[in-house]
Parts: sequence; structure tokens; C-alpha cells
Amino acid sequence: MKVVQREIMRIIPGKMPETMELLKKHMAIARRLAPPNTVERGYLPFFADEAVHTLVFEVEWESMAAMEDFFEKAMADAEMQALMPKWEEVEESHRNELYMLTPLP
Repeated sequence: MKVVQREIMRIIPGKMPETMELLKKHMAIARRLAPPNTVERGYLPFFADEAVHTLVFEVEWESMAAMEDFFEKAMADAEMQALMPKWEEVEESHRNELYMLTPLP
């Protein structure tokens, strides 16, 4: 069963340039650790509360097991460990959501 992980980040005003640099580094590490069939998407909202300070990204995992395996590797990775505290300097909030893909009738 495929799983979609959506992360919605509210960025501190004025911190978007630093956020994009962190995201670039984060994604380089994540791409190294994730399975090759992992799908990722990024969004900047047109309309939302504080849209200019919101960043959304999704990762589509082949299964919950694939996602769990990635997080185990990520939490053990020295580069990822060093990067994680830096997010606190740029984020107002961070919400993580999980969805299972389901066919529509």
C-alpha cells in the first residue's frame, strides 16, 4: 500500500532564503537514503493563511515499511542529525500528515 507523507511548514518571515538552502541540503541527503522509486513533490500555495511563508512538500512511499526504513537510516545519518536542529531557526511550525492512496469511485 502506497503512503503519502505531507509536510506543511510555516516559515518565519524573512527566513525563506535560509529555508530553501536547508531544504536543498536536506533533499540531497534524503535522496541518497531513500529508495529509488520514491516520488517527491514541492508546493508553494497560491492562497492560504500566510501563503508567502508556507512551504509544502510530499513524499510518496511505496509502503509504510519503505518510509520506516528511510527514517531509521535518516535518524542514524550524521549529516541529517547535524542538519535537523537548524530547522528550528527558520520554522514557526511544522505539521506532518500521512495518507494512504485510495482509488476514487
